Amino acid sequence: MASRRSEPALHRPYVAVAATAGLVILLIAMGAPSSRPGTAAAHRAQAPAAAPRPASGAASKSSAEARAHAPAVAPADDEASAEDRDLLAWVEWKYRYLLDDARLDPASRKQLVRLLMARERLVRDPDAANLRDQLADIERQLDALLGAADREHYRSLRESEAEQHRLGDYGGGIDNLAPLDDDQIKKLLAAKLRRKAIFERELGDARLDQPVLSADDRARAFTIVNAALDRYRDAFLRDAAAIIDDQQMILLTSYETTEMERERQRLQIAINAK
Repeated sequence: MASRRSEPALHRPYVAVAATAGLVILLIAMGAPSSRPGTAAAHRAQAPAAAPRPASGAASKSSAEARAHAPAVAPADDEASAEDRDLLAWVEWKYRYLLDDARLDPASRKQLVRLLMARERLVRDPDAANLRDQLADIERQLDALLGAADREHYRSLRESEAEQHRLGDYGGGIDNLAPLDDDQIKKLLAAKLRRKAIFERELGDARLDQPVLSADDRARAFTIVNAALDRYRDAFLRDAAAIIDDQQMILLTSYETTEMERERQRLQIAINAK
């Protein structure tokens, strides 16, 4: 890009001494094996292996064509392939709190699982861009099946893999020092996803979806990103303080500060590339 002036660096947030000390403790904890089997919460927070993506390549039918004729429900247990079983395990992990809390009768709950499997299968398909109509149809079926509160819960979980993995890393790392219970994990995830949604709306003002930004636009984007990240981190930690104890909070503060700095650097690279 011609005559680009030097960009302002994203500023580093202030990190409390206690949080820095907590990071050292957390790194030690994450590297040390637990002397006990671990809490149920820690186990539930660990994701199963994601269902494998279908292989691409020449075939008698394209993947998109095959999906067009595939049923949008899971096969019976005795007919399930290894891939179907892996996909079911993934769905039951990713959407576990929705499945626990959804106000549905047993038959409707089974239909919910089938629709979630169909949805996750489509988004993993190499031809996902050509399957938007099928995905939209599944979303309509989910909207019709779920009540308003459950629908909102589902939507918050659709793109939650990164946050769930990070929460699992944090929970597993502190299990031998200050283990989380399942209710804490559930509340932390809900708070994280709520604050993430606000953060993503604020990022819209940075225009990061534009292929090219002027020098002034990049400087403006830096300012927006810094402020949004700081608000995201601080708001989530305020929420977390009402959920977890002081020791867990010190460890979470250092973990979140480190992860937010990684996100800050990632976004700085993305802005500089424009």
